[in-house]
Amino acid sequence: MSTRRLALAGVVAPPLFAAIVLLLTLLDWDELHDLGWSAGPFDDPDATWPSVAMLADHGFLQSLNCAMLGVATIGLAVALRRLGARLVESALVALVGLGFAIAAFRIDRGSTTGGGPETWNGTLHALGLTIVVIAALGAMAAFAILRRDRLSIAALVAALACFAVSLAGAPNFFAAFLAVVLVWLMLDALRCLELTRVGSEESATAAPHPAM
Repeated sequence: MSTRRLALAGVVAPPLFAAIVLLLTLLDWDELHDLGWSAGPFDDPDATWPSVAMLADHGFLQSLNCAMLGVATIGLAVALRRLGARLVESALVALVGLGFAIAAFRIDRGSTTGGGPETWNGTLHALGLTIVVIAALGAMAAFAILRRDRLSIAALVAALACFAVSLAGAPNFFAAFLAVVLVWLMLDALRCLELTRVGSEESATAAPHPAM
């Protein structure tokens, strides 16, 4: 697949993921609350959103949603590498994608009651999210340090703050952490898309004109 298409997929996937999550939440609103989820930002539900959406009637769509985001993010890592990103930068972004792909495995009910995973798929889901957290923070830090990228610095600070609040007793802020990651990925993909456009224009300008 061309670098431009990979970058375009990286632009589309994060907002599409968010839109699908919101749609599924509205469709399964009552069932999600029955599973123990609460929408209040400072509430302390055992059922973590958006993972809990996998246990509702339309949960299979959330699994596909995670898989789609994972594949698109891995594609973005390939595009970054082709456009000159350092290996550590593209590798960490690829790990974010791998984490999302692994998190496509369905969460189990043990995880929604605060007792931890009880099944192999629930364990894989938890592992995937752990990879996302570590790799996303690492990727933001790598971009911030190696490129002195202001966007990545701001994203890193925001992500760390949201994750810290989620650990301090407001787990719904984990969704805010994911939102920061999604926005950061989308904006990086937009920059890749712009680089492919500039490169195409320069190639077109340098190409010899056909003889008349």
